[in-house]
Parts: sequence; C-alpha cells; structure tokens
Amino acid sequence: MLFCIATETIAQVRKTATPAKTKKTSTTPTVTKSIAIELLRSSTEQASRMIGTELKALGVQMESIDEESIYNNPKNGQKSGELLQVRTSLICSHKIQIDIRANANDQIQRIDWYLNDVPKEGFFALEKVLGYRKWQALSPNLFLNNNLIAEVTEMGSSGEDKNQFTYAISLTKTDPFVLPVMAKVFSTDTLTVHNNPEEAGQSVVQFLRGQGNKFLYKSSNILTSYQGKGISKINGYTTTYMFAEGTSVTVSSNKYQKLNAIDFSFTDPLVHNKIKKWFRLNNWTDDGEGDEEGDLIYSKNNLKCTNNDKEKYIRFAVSPYITDIATRYQNTDPIDASSLVSYYLNMEKATLKTFLAENYLTSIKVNWPGRDMTYQAGAFPHDFYFKSPADSLCYVSYEYQLSDTWSRIIYFSTGDKAYYEKMKTDLLKNAEDPKSKVIVNYSDKQFDKTRMYYITIFSKEKDIENKRKKQDALLAQQRREKAEAEEKARIKAEKDAKTSADIQKVGDILIQGLEQINRRKGNN
Repeated sequence: MLFCIATETIAQVRKTATPAKTKKTSTTPTVTKSIAIELLRSSTEQASRMIGTELKALGVQMESIDEESIYNNPKNGQKSGELLQVRTSLICSHKIQIDIRANANDQIQRIDWYLNDVPKEGFFALEKVLGYRKWQALSPNLFLNNNLIAEVTEMGSSGEDKNQFTYAISLTKTDPFVLPVMAKVFSTDTLTVHNNPEEAGQSVVQFLRGQGNKFLYKSSNILTSYQGKGISKINGYTTTYMFAEGTSVTVSSNKYQKLNAIDFSFTDPLVHNKIKKWFRLNNWTDDGEGDEEGDLIYSKNNLKCTNNDKEKYIRFAVSPYITDIATRYQNTDPIDASSLVSYYLNMEKATLKTFLAENYLTSIKVNWPGRDMTYQAGAFPHDFYFKSPADSLCYVSYEYQLSDTWSRIIYFSTGDKAYYEKMKTDLLKNAEDPKSKVIVNYSDKQFDKTRMYYITIFSKEKDIENKRKKQDALLAQQRREKAEAEEKARIKAEKDAKTSADIQKVGDILIQGLEQINRRKGNN
C-alpha cells in the first residue's frame, strides 16, 4: 500500500536511545526531517539517491530513470547547440514521478513531483519529509526560504476512489535580481518584440512597486518540446516576478528571446482593478470577447490585451509589426504533413485566414531567384510562407476556386530536399488510408528558376465528382452522337428510299413509253 508508514517520517522510524526513567520524564518531540533545501543544493545523482531512499521508506519503489537533454536550437535532432538543461525523470511505483532539472554544470534548478491518485496521508507524509511547510508562507500553497520556493497544487480526485488525490509539488531556485537605478519606464506604447525581456521585467517591477506592491522574488523557466531520442528543442522562455498579496507578472519570450507576452495575475480584485484602470483600456480598440469566459479583448498597434475581471488577469500579447518581415519569418516553424492537410479540410475559411496570419508569414510577395520578400497588402490571404528545418523558405497555397476541371486544393513547395522527402513520404502514407480525403502528386525534379521542389494535393471528393461529371458528360456526348448518327441514317434512308422510288417511277414511265412506241410500230 502506498506510504505504508504514512503517519511516520524517516526521522521517527530510526532507532533512538531510550532516556533513563526519572520521576519527571521530559520527552522532546521528534523533529521532522527536511530535505528540500538539501535536494536543491545537491547534484542530480545525489538528489536522486536521497529521493530514492526517502521514497523507499514511504513504501514507494524507484522503477526506472529517463533523461532528456535540452539544447539551444538543436537542428535535425542533433546536439548541435549549447546544452542548457538536463531533465532526469525518476519513474516510481504508485504512479509517482519526480523530474530533476539541472543546468549544464549539474546545478539543480528545479524539482517537480507528480503524485497521481495517492491518499492524503501519503501526501502529508511526503510534505513532512520535504519540510517546506516550515518556510515563510506567501500563500496557503506557496512557500519561500531565502532563494528557494515550494509551490503545491492539488488537482482533486480523478479516479473511482474519492479518497485518492493528485498533487504536484515544485521546488525551485529563485534568480538573482537587482533593480537598476535607471530602469526603463514601463509603457505599453513602447512595447515591441525587440524589447529586451530582462529590461521589460525590470520596468514591470519598478512600475508595480510604484503602485504599492512589494516585490518578493524572480524565477525563470525554459519551455521545451520533446524531439525524441532524449533530446528536446527550446520553444521559449518565461520569467515570473512574484509580489506580495498574490500578484505576479510573467514575461515570455520566444526561442530567439524576442518578447512575446507580459501577463499580470492577481488574487486581490482591488489591485487588479487599480492596475486595469492605469492601462486605460477604454482608449484601445474593443475586439469583443475571447475564448475563455470573462475574456474581453482590446487591441492597439501591435498589441492585443486580454482582460478578465472574473479570473483577475491582464495579458498583453506582443506581435511583430506586419511590415517587420524578417522577425515574422524568424518566428515561423515548419508545418507537418498532417497539419498541412487538416488545416484546409477542418478550418473555416475566415478562421484559417486569421490563423495563418498569426502563425506564418502572409501578405508578402517573393522574388524567388533571390528569395527576396517584400510586404504586399493585397496578397492572397491563404498563401503563406515559413522556414523549413534547414532554414529554407517554404511556400503553401490553399486554393478555394475549384471547378469541374480543377480539384487542386493545396500547393506545397520547398527548397529543402530533406524536408521535401519527409513531407512527400508522410503525405503519401496518409493518402493510403481509405478514409483519406486527398490525392497526392509530386515531382522529384527541382524547378530550375525557383530551385524549389513541389507537391500538389487534390481533393479526392472533388476529383471523383469531376471524374463523374466528365464520365456523365462523355456518356451524354456518346448518346448525342449516337442519336445524331441514327437521325442521319434515318434521313439518309428516307432520302435513299425516295430517290429509289423516283428512279423506279422514271423507269416505269420509260417502260410505259417504250411499250407505247412498240405498240404503235406493231399497228403500222
């Protein structure tokens, strides 16, 4: 059973000396061992051993270890970039997993504990071992000890057993932070993707301190996506600035460290309302409601603001200006075969237009020999461009002007040979599915002028419809031609018959004439 000694801690089960009996026996409560600080100051191997020992005492066995290396912009699955972080996952019994994240020097930055469907007693036992409840409580689930943070999340009961719950515990180191004397003034009027994220964070701290909010700490995180074979690529970075009374600000940037967003989160509705008024959102363009209940969207220049009074947050999304083609192109990522087709088939035309503009490069024209891109406001909105894995320009056109002779819906081209081969292979494999809605055509010969390979994708339904229409048209034509031939034959037969009758009549007249002549000769 999980946490079979749930009411006892490691320190309590160790054998201790029995005090001598006296008339007045004084017993000192056993001090619960705290290892959270030790873990965050250890190497990965040391921390793994400590965790294994403590969990074993609680009835949990370590079963396996997974490792993931996070590199700065790895290409083609190779370890070509700078090693930024290593994640070591301890897979344990009872659906427990512990992720240890360390930097390239094996200095632990964060330890995340995931406990799925465990009894509360077991969770409380682990809390006692970690000991973070003795730290300064910033909130019921957030604790601070100098440069160390512990955050607890309870996600409720997910299984049939309502006495078992799912928890997450994050042990993190804070980042050093010193507010410059001449920090830049925070203003939404000057926010662009080219703002330094660190300087943006400093200006936010200065701004909120000026509004009476006490700054507590700063912590950073790396956003990644797994690529397989123990390697992940970086998607971006986040830095959170925590203040008293549950106020926090998260500054996000992409993998190129270009500013993406600044998110304000509050627990006090009065603080939220005060900051909201300072931004004067009533002077922005009202873009209506957002996806989440309570979301109200506002826009100004290159910014989109989402305010939610119910959940008490204000989020600023920062986008490149539409004429900043270099940055917009840099922000793109390759599309995979499944998405290439499903976007067209499953998204409404208007929704797809917006999606492409937000995630890819649109509204441009290209001089293909030189790959020169310039802004063109009137470009077809469903033509879009992006980088291949080898940083080669790619082009896709979604076509809607289909006809009885035209069923092509997607045109894909790239100068990246390896990307072309993978896209071709995946598209052909998907097209083999009997449920597939497309037909794939390709050419392995590169266009000389553009130096691009291309793949064309046709609508199977439209193609079948067009073929049926062609077949119907052919059959109708054949029927018409047959009817016309039969009519011509009938007319000819009638004409021939009439001609024959006329000839016969003339012959009869001639015969009658000869007979009359002969009779006259006989009478003479």
